[in-house]
Amino acid sequence: MIDNALKNANIENRNVMLLSLKPRWAEEILLGSKKWEYRRVTMHIKPGARMLFYASKNVHAIVGEALIETILNEPLDILVEHTINDVLEDKEDLKKYFIGHSIGHAIKIKCQIRYEKPLTLSNIREHIPKFMPPQGFYYLKDDSPLLKLLPNK
Repeated sequence: MIDNALKNANIENRNVMLLSLKPRWAEEILLGSKKWEYRRVTMHIKPGARMLFYASKNVHAIVGEALIETILNEPLDILVEHTINDVLEDKEDLKKYFIGHSIGHAIKIKCQIRYEKPLTLSNIREHIPKFMPPQGFYYLKDDSPLLKLLPNK
Protein backbone atom coordinates (compact mmCIF):
# COMPACT_ATOMS: atom_id res chain seq x y z
CA MET A 1 0.00 0.00 0.00
CA ILE A 2 1.33 3.45 -0.94
CA ASP A 3 1.90 5.80 1.95
CA ASN A 4 -0.90 8.41 1.84
CA ALA A 5 1.45 11.29 2.65
CA LEU A 6 3.62 10.38 -0.35
CA LYS A 7 0.61 9.83 -2.57
CA ASN A 8 -0.86 13.25 -1.71
CA ALA A 9 2.48 15.00 -2.14
CA ASN A 10 2.66 13.80 -5.73
CA ILE A 11 1.52 16.44 -8.22
CA GLU A 12 -0.28 13.76 -10.25
CA ASN A 13 -2.76 13.33 -7.40
CA ARG A 14 -3.54 17.02 -6.99
CA ASN A 15 -6.73 17.30 -8.98
CA VAL A 16 -8.64 19.97 -7.06
CA MET A 17 -7.53 23.32 -5.66
CA LEU A 18 -9.63 25.46 -3.32
CA LEU A 19 -8.77 29.08 -4.00
CA SER A 20 -9.75 32.02 -1.82
CA LEU A 21 -10.63 35.18 -3.74
CA LYS A 22 -12.10 38.57 -3.07
CA PRO A 23 -15.75 38.44 -4.16
CA ARG A 24 -15.11 40.93 -6.97
CA TRP A 25 -12.50 38.67 -8.58
CA ALA A 26 -14.58 35.53 -8.13
CA GLU A 27 -17.45 37.29 -9.90
CA GLU A 28 -15.26 38.53 -12.76
CA ILE A 29 -13.80 35.04 -13.27
CA LEU A 30 -17.26 33.45 -13.34
CA LEU A 31 -18.44 36.10 -15.82
CA GLY A 32 -15.45 35.32 -18.02
CA SER A 33 -14.07 38.87 -17.98
CA LYS A 34 -10.99 37.81 -15.95
CA LYS A 35 -9.24 34.85 -17.53
CA TRP A 36 -6.08 34.74 -15.37
CA GLU A 37 -5.70 34.51 -11.60
CA TYR A 38 -2.39 35.68 -10.17
CA ARG A 39 -0.51 34.22 -7.24
CA ARG A 40 2.79 35.08 -5.56
CA VAL A 41 3.62 31.44 -4.87
CA THR A 42 3.80 28.60 -7.34
CA MET A 43 1.00 26.09 -7.56
CA HIS A 44 1.83 22.39 -7.79
CA ILE A 45 -1.10 21.35 -9.89
CA LYS A 46 -1.50 20.54 -13.56
CA PRO A 47 -3.68 21.86 -16.37
CA GLY A 48 -7.04 20.12 -16.44
CA ALA A 49 -7.40 20.19 -12.66
CA ARG A 50 -10.47 21.72 -11.03
CA MET A 51 -10.27 25.00 -9.19
CA LEU A 52 -13.01 25.85 -6.66
CA PHE A 53 -13.64 29.52 -5.87
CA TYR A 54 -14.17 30.50 -2.26
CA ALA A 55 -15.39 34.12 -2.19
CA SER A 56 -14.13 35.71 1.03
CA LYS A 57 -15.16 38.92 2.80
CA ASN A 58 -18.92 39.30 3.08
CA VAL A 59 -19.79 36.28 0.91
CA HIS A 60 -18.02 33.41 2.72
CA ALA A 61 -19.03 30.71 0.25
CA ILE A 62 -17.77 28.48 -2.53
CA VAL A 63 -19.47 30.18 -5.47
CA GLY A 64 -18.26 28.19 -8.46
CA GLU A 65 -15.46 26.37 -10.15
CA ALA A 66 -13.43 26.16 -13.33
CA LEU A 67 -10.74 24.13 -14.99
CA ILE A 68 -7.10 25.12 -15.15
CA GLU A 69 -6.03 25.63 -18.75
CA THR A 70 -2.42 26.74 -18.22
CA ILE A 71 -0.10 27.81 -15.43
CA LEU A 72 2.64 30.36 -16.08
CA ASN A 73 5.65 30.85 -13.80
CA GLU A 74 7.61 33.72 -15.29
CA PRO A 75 9.57 36.88 -14.55
CA LEU A 76 7.03 39.61 -13.79
CA ASP A 77 7.52 41.70 -16.93
CA ILE A 78 7.04 38.65 -19.16
CA LEU A 79 4.10 37.36 -17.11
CA VAL A 80 2.30 40.69 -17.34
CA GLU A 81 2.97 40.91 -21.07
CA HIS A 82 1.49 37.43 -21.60
CA THR A 83 -1.65 37.99 -19.50
CA ILE A 84 -2.56 41.69 -19.25
CA ASN A 85 -5.01 41.65 -22.18
CA ASP A 86 -7.21 39.04 -20.48
CA VAL A 87 -7.59 40.60 -17.03
CA LEU A 88 -9.14 43.67 -15.45
CA GLU A 89 -6.07 44.62 -13.43
CA ASP A 90 -3.67 47.16 -14.88
CA LYS A 91 0.12 46.98 -14.80
CA GLU A 92 0.31 49.19 -11.69
CA ASP A 93 -2.09 46.92 -9.78
CA LEU A 94 0.05 43.92 -10.67
CA LYS A 95 3.29 45.68 -9.68
CA LYS A 96 1.76 46.41 -6.27
CA TYR A 97 0.50 42.85 -5.87
CA PHE A 98 3.88 41.33 -6.74
CA ILE A 99 6.05 43.79 -4.81
CA GLY A 100 9.14 42.01 -3.50
CA HIS A 101 8.82 39.14 -6.00
CA SER A 102 10.78 38.70 -9.21
CA ILE A 103 8.77 35.69 -10.47
CA GLY A 104 5.00 35.69 -10.77
CA HIS A 105 2.51 32.88 -11.21
CA ALA A 106 -0.73 32.97 -13.17
CA ILE A 107 -3.45 30.40 -13.78
CA LYS A 108 -5.44 30.60 -17.01
CA ILE A 109 -9.04 29.62 -16.37
CA LYS A 110 -11.55 27.90 -18.65
CA CYS A 111 -14.99 26.27 -18.42
CA GLN A 112 -16.28 28.39 -15.53
CA ILE A 113 -19.36 27.17 -13.68
CA ARG A 114 -21.31 29.37 -11.28
CA TYR A 115 -23.15 27.40 -8.64
CA GLU A 116 -26.86 28.21 -8.58
CA LYS A 117 -26.72 27.91 -4.82
CA PRO A 118 -23.31 28.80 -3.33
CA LEU A 119 -21.97 26.47 -0.65
CA THR A 120 -21.79 28.75 2.37
CA LEU A 121 -19.24 28.55 5.15
CA SER A 122 -21.99 27.88 7.68
CA ASN A 123 -23.38 25.04 5.55
CA ILE A 124 -19.92 23.54 5.13
CA ARG A 125 -19.35 23.68 8.89
CA GLU A 126 -22.64 21.85 9.54
CA HIS A 127 -21.00 18.85 7.84
CA ILE A 128 -17.31 19.59 8.48
CA PRO A 129 -17.21 21.49 11.81
CA LYS A 130 -13.48 22.24 11.74
CA PHE A 131 -13.40 23.45 8.13
CA MET A 132 -11.19 26.48 7.56
CA PRO A 133 -11.19 28.33 4.25
CA PRO A 134 -7.78 28.86 2.70
CA GLN A 135 -5.76 32.03 3.25
CA GLY A 136 -4.62 31.74 -0.36
CA PHE A 137 -5.24 28.25 -1.66
CA TYR A 138 -4.84 24.63 -0.78
CA TYR A 139 -5.24 21.27 -2.44
CA LEU A 140 -8.07 18.85 -1.74
CA LYS A 141 -7.65 15.10 -1.67
CA ASP A 142 -9.94 13.13 -3.96
CA ASP A 143 -11.72 11.74 -0.90
CA SER A 144 -12.24 15.15 0.75
CA PRO A 145 -15.69 15.40 2.36
CA LEU A 146 -15.92 18.93 0.99
CA LEU A 147 -16.15 17.59 -2.56
CA LYS A 148 -19.23 15.58 -1.60
CA LEU A 149 -20.99 18.80 -0.55
CA LEU A 150 -20.56 20.56 -3.89
CA PRO A 151 -23.63 21.01 -6.10
CA ASN A 152 -24.08 18.55 -8.93
CA LYS A 153 -23.33 20.11 -12.27
